[in-house]
Amino acid sequence: MDDHPTWVIPGNLTIYDVKSYEQQCPLLEQPNSIWRLSMQATQEIDSAGIQWLLSLLRRLEASGGGLRLIDVSENILPVFALMGLNRTLSLNDAYPDIS
Repeated sequence: MDDHPTWVIPGNLTIYDVKSYEQQCPLLEQPNSIWRLSMQATQEIDSAGIQWLLSLLRRLEASGGGLRLIDVSENILPVFALMGLNRTLSLNDAYPDIS
């Protein structure tokens, strides 16, 4: 049985989307859990989206939880690598035990 809750981002992660996602996001309802955030539908991300992910990560870690990104699209992976976020954000290939 999978004890890591998962939330699927329903689309892109841009300045136009983050406010809505912050309001919908169930991750902070169980802040001490290690959450999996599926980015399978995310084809575009901008600086606001990256800022939101980092903020979410910090808030979860501060409450004893964590964040793992799964199903990250090939469009998004190079952005994370370019910004060095592949070392900051936990990606699914680095954590095969929770994929």
